[in-house]
Amino acid sequence: MQIITCKGYTLEKKQPNSPEDAFSLSELVYQDRQEEQKLEVTYITYFESTIAEEEKKKLYDMIEGTPFQLKDLIALFAFIQYPEYKHRKRVFINQEANFNKLFESLHWGNVSNMLGLLAKGRPVDVDTVLELKL
Repeated sequence: MQIITCKGYTLEKKQPNSPEDAFSLSELVYQDRQEEQKLEVTYITYFESTIAEEEKKKLYDMIEGTPFQLKDLIALFAFIQYPEYKHRKRVFINQEANFNKLFESLHWGNVSNMLGLLAKGRPVDVDTVLELKL
């Protein structure tokens, strides 16, 4: 399996009374068995401010010097924590506890190395997402 790209963005309002700007969308593009797949994770943007300080420090240390922002990585973390998402195209996270679980038991060194390669535009070979977890 190869992870090709991960990117994210904050949704924008299409109508004045729409709550869309309260949500972010994170996308992960990967290739599995010679077929390109995409996982989209939509979540409430406010959850980014609820991350535990310890995880927040690790995250910002890891993405410092890369073109990535937190919203770019949420789908990647969801894919690592929930390998069954490999069989889904879209996921909606609407509970803070589920969002914060994305940052538990990550092997930060391996994830950091992966981001370094992705930042250079190179796909990353991953035999199993388990090598990205502790």
